[in-house]
Amino acid sequence: MQFRIAVAFVCLIAGCASEAAIPDEGQDVALAPAQLRVLLTDAPAEFDAVWVTITGVEASVETETQQSWVSLVSRSQRFDLLQLRDDVTALLGEASLPAGRYAQLRLLVSDAAVVQAGQERPLLIPSAEHTGIKIIFDADIRAGAHYAVVLDFDAEKSIVRAGDRLLMKPVVHVKSMSELKAEDADAGTETGGDQDEPATADADGGV
Repeated sequence: MQFRIAVAFVCLIAGCASEAAIPDEGQDVALAPAQLRVLLTDAPAEFDAVWVTITGVEASVETETQQSWVSLVSRSQRFDLLQLRDDVTALLGEASLPAGRYAQLRLLVSDAAVVQAGQERPLLIPSAEHTGIKIIFDADIRAGAHYAVVLDFDAEKSIVRAGDRLLMKPVVHVKSMSELKAEDADAGTETGGDQDEPATADADGGV
């Protein structure tokens, strides 16, 4: 399963291309915030549906003296990961963030469930809501730039059987990160998950 972040990680993380992010004439581009977009995508699995509720996405920024977390997305969204196969992606949101070195992303998942033979079964997610799922990022974010990040959420590897129970131990990594052209950044729209229906996704899967 793949999770595309275009916060653009994939932003994925709501309107990154705001007017505030576009330098005015005479403004120092080095002081302009960068834009990150976050998207979500998935790969095949044995279930009819794999639902996850994502409540937030954060990025860790490093300085000479400390590491701190920046919130990219802070709202609850529910996705059927099986609707995000074959490079189809869903937008989690977008956010502005200061330029700098970002070491990790953190994905907050509150609950998950699978549907098999018409029956929905909840999945236990140990500590994910409290500590988050940490994902290696290692990216230098340049001032004034627009980026899209695609996260690969591997549902098949993430679901583990423990006796008669099903657990979700999320396996997520950054599939790709690209710098967007100005026209592509302006065209980005947010498509979130829903509590009842699968998230609408970008048909081309491109970043």
